Amino acid sequence: MTPENREARMLHFVRGPVVVVSFVASLVFAAPTLVLAKAAPSPPLPHKDISIADCHVGIGRSFKLGTWTPVWVEIECGPQAIAGTLEVVAPDDDNLPTMVSRPVRLAANQTTTALVYTKVGRPEATISVRFLVNDIIQTEARFPIAAARTDDNAPPVLPAGSELIAAVGTVDFGLAEALARGRVRNGHTVVTSIDVIDRLPDRWYGYESVDRLVLSVNTGDEFCRVKADDPRMVALRRWVELGGKLTLVCGSAAEQALAPEGAWASLAPGRFVETVPLDRTSAIEQFAGAEKPLEFSPQWPKL
Repeated sequence: MTPENREARMLHFVRGPVVVVSFVASLVFAAPTLVLAKAAPSPPLPHKDISIADCHVGIGRSFKLGTWTPVWVEIECGPQAIAGTLEVVAPDDDNLPTMVSRPVRLAANQTTTALVYTKVGRPEATISVRFLVNDIIQTEARFPIAAARTDDNAPPVLPAGSELIAAVGTVDFGLAEALARGRVRNGHTVVTSIDVIDRLPDRWYGYESVDRLVLSVNTGDEFCRVKADDPRMVALRRWVELGGKLTLVCGSAAEQALAPEGAWASLAPGRFVETVPLDRTSAIEQFAGAEKPLEFSPQWPKL
């Protein structure tokens, strides 16, 4: 009841003595209840030692408009571990904000990386990121997508009709140079690179922007040691099963990577038997229509 309505009722009751006594009596009996009532606690103050350090959007920081895109958010925490909710807000193709969220527990004195998936519909979009505890915003930051730095200078935002090829591996095996004639900045074909396995999606739809993934596995690196039940491997296998295109370059690491218990065995086109040296490349050069003979760098994985 508003204060104005309460005053009107009291003025009306004054005309009847009996009603006035009844009103006073009820007020007296109600008093203990009011005295025992507990005041609502004050909302907790934001933690000043929590901050959002970075926001990494897309495969190698590149993605296509209107597709499911992974977003890695790095959150720095002070001496007190805390659990909360991460929210990421991005505009859709109608420039309306869409929000995704997930629970996150921050470890004390560490940087925690949390992964969510969203769709960005505007090339000039700004992504808003915030971390909340009990619905109270602890920290927030904004990241203009078009100004983002990519790991290999590829454009961060691509039209839906572009071709995005992801080169994955700890060694640069020259894919971007091989496709240089088809790589342009305003559409068509773009090559982006990923050199750490932590930047692979853990959900199959995180690859929606990718037209082809070329992955190099080298002996002893983290891509060779990954387990078959790793969520990132499960997501990659599912993406391939649904029609995703994967080119696997193993070379001398094939014996380890494609072993029956290896993580990549289920993605091989057949059962691995052995690795044989390639002495002549003329047949491959002719098949590819190469204008120059193949040249191999000692740093590249063996075919």
